[in-house]
Amino acid sequence: MNRQKTVRFITALFACLSLFLYSCHSSPTPGKSGEDKGTPSSPAAPKESGEKQSSSAQGEVIATVNGVNIYRKELDRTFNAHVSQNPALADNLPLEQKQQLQQMILDRLIEGELICQKGKELNITISDEEVAARIEQFKKQFSTEEEFQNRLKDNNITLDDLKREIKRNMIISRVIQQQMATQTASQPSSDEELKAYYEAHKDQFKQEEMVKASHILVKVEKDADEATKKKAREKIEGLLKKAKAGEDFATLAKENSDCPSSQNGGDLGFFTRKQMVPEFSQVAFSLKPGEISDVVETQFGYHIIKVTDTKPAAESSFEESKPRIQQYLSGKQRSDSIKNYIQSLREKADIKIFLPKPSPAAENPSAPGEANPSAAPSSQQGN
Repeated sequence: MNRQKTVRFITALFACLSLFLYSCHSSPTPGKSGEDKGTPSSPAAPKESGEKQSSSAQGEVIATVNGVNIYRKELDRTFNAHVSQNPALADNLPLEQKQQLQQMILDRLIEGELICQKGKELNITISDEEVAARIEQFKKQFSTEEEFQNRLKDNNITLDDLKREIKRNMIISRVIQQQMATQTASQPSSDEELKAYYEAHKDQFKQEEMVKASHILVKVEKDADEATKKKAREKIEGLLKKAKAGEDFATLAKENSDCPSSQNGGDLGFFTRKQMVPEFSQVAFSLKPGEISDVVETQFGYHIIKVTDTKPAAESSFEESKPRIQQYLSGKQRSDSIKNYIQSLREKADIKIFLPKPSPAAENPSAPGEANPSAAPSSQQGN
């Protein structure tokens, strides 16, 4: 599903730099879900800032930051992590957009290295105990130690890689926190400013029709053979009979669904039509609360959908929207401050980039999965 409320392993593991620094403070559109969908994660290289590494071991050098190498391997790992979170991109990503996405990721890697170097200058250190505590937090997302280790293996990450990456991202976080602490606290916007924003962006305060649904997914790979598809179909039809017969839907989802939402009994929260693939939305929006669909086939496999609630289309009033507008404007001030700080680091640094620039055709479109800075933050709670 393109709107799964789940903890994606790479995103959770690598407090992604682009999300932390550039979590786009979009305008407060009520018609969008609060969930981040497809923000590119940016795992930086598993190295300490300034650590010298063998080019032969790491591969092609694509940039240097004050003499510290950034390798093709780092870029490829991050790119693959992003695409893995957006399966629809895998076969449909034009070359121009691929180049643009690579350039965006390289920019984040460069900025991560700059901030880590600043952390070293500021004598910021992260203890082994802090790293261990963060790893324990991640482990809680898995049923067993074996499941955690297998996920590391699946993503070609060693435990030492993970420890270094956690330490690196914690340094980044603390440098930014220190920088923000030196800034003069922003003043809340006046009612006149909030009202002016509301009047200038009224279209963003129209809430689209939404449904809240749970689902059970029996996953089928795109290249699966007929025998595998038949087996999956038989399984989903058996589950459908149980659901229609009155068995608890949440329990069936927890025990049988291949979607990470199974941990929540299949609950996907509220979503709009555009937040799901068409085949799924068409059925979900045709159901009434309490109704269960027949088997629905999408690119992800076979689903059973149960709608639990609906919200009609509506427009938020100014008074209802004020807290979200204030939050957005305050967040934008912080975001702009961080961007300016990073830009100042870039201007003082010796940065050499060897990655070819994207072709002109790729200059304008937004990178796939990247939040549009002009889009607004959600006013709705998914779950």
